[in-house]
Amino acid sequence: MWSALDYIDWRGDLSFKVSPVNCVDVFLCSQLATPDYAGIVSNSNKPVLLGNVVKEYFETHEDSMESLGVLQSQYVHPMLHKLPEALRFKRIKLAYYFNKVNPENEEQCSAVTVVFPSGNICISFRGTDDTIIAWKEDFNLAIMDKVPAYDDALNYIKRVSKAFPGAEITVCGHSKGGNIAVYASVMAPKSIRDRIVRVYSFDGPGFRDVFLKTKQYTEMKDRIITVISDNSFVGVLMKRAGTERIVHANVEGPMAHDGFNWEVMGTDFVSEQSLNRISATFEDAMDSALNEMTTEEKKLFTDELFDTLLSTGAVTCSDLTKLGVKTFSVLSEFGKDEKVKAFGKLLTEEYMKSTYDNSKLSEFDRDVNEKIINTTNTVKAIGKSIKKAIKKK
Repeated sequence: MWSALDYIDWRGDLSFKVSPVNCVDVFLCSQLATPDYAGIVSNSNKPVLLGNVVKEYFETHEDSMESLGVLQSQYVHPMLHKLPEALRFKRIKLAYYFNKVNPENEEQCSAVTVVFPSGNICISFRGTDDTIIAWKEDFNLAIMDKVPAYDDALNYIKRVSKAFPGAEITVCGHSKGGNIAVYASVMAPKSIRDRIVRVYSFDGPGFRDVFLKTKQYTEMKDRIITVISDNSFVGVLMKRAGTERIVHANVEGPMAHDGFNWEVMGTDFVSEQSLNRISATFEDAMDSALNEMTTEEKKLFTDELFDTLLSTGAVTCSDLTKLGVKTFSVLSEFGKDEKVKAFGKLLTEEYMKSTYDNSKLSEFDRDVNEKIINTTNTVKAIGKSIKKAIKKK
């Protein structure tokens, strides 16, 4: 099975004039938002050639997947090595690197702008990083109509579009970055929206009805493409924006969220007609769980869960993986309320009973699987138990 990394080898000898920007190119742009470019790419209109960015990046960062954190793709560094060597990508530049993390406000937003040789640009928003705060913000997308990162992203688009007045704009992001990309594009002033040719959300969470019913969204929805894998466990959260594309993932479980595990043929990802059975069941279970909880119930659960995770002294998800089974013992005690604590215990027990088949996964994938509670049975238990626990307070 071929991937986006293989695509760089196939298409790398063709310029964008010969073969125009396509969906796989934009996905690669979304992954360029992953690394930390602090001190390398400034938050200003001073584009830096990609090859120079990569050279300086590896002079100051360890060349290993662990340095990116457990929630980032292990293929980002191999991609960085390949892109500057390919004729197709060697002339692109990066500008306006932005990274904001505010633990007190549960806020995380990061972006970079890719400048094509033509002068057109692709604004790329980073997905969930390795911090627990960023992970909680993902949960908040299911609770609130708006998260702090939305304002950051909107201001970023306004600033960058002003710096490139004649450029056509593509906006993209993977995971939470895809959700942010859609929101900021839709809520941008009309003068900017008119310049946006496409918005791509790669397996990003969807939206609540209040957003999808806005006039701005209605006017722009035909330019929005939501790409999710047939094994998705993230892109199926809430209602998807724009045109939905289901693509084939070469793996199952959480690693299907990584777009480098999606099959590529020619200049595009390989399409599927529908979600697989497990993903479809997960989507139904999540919809049921969220629909049954009030906003207050969702917020109580999320606040207490993440306060407990932070109480371990962990700052990142990588820190949690180092704690190993200790994380479970802490989770079983989470919640100041006895009923919520009982739910925490049930959550831990349900996870430990998980029968997900890890035998065919790599050691890295198994490690990630062991830290992510996302099986269908667990989700169903969460939906029922939260409701019962909080009602009995």
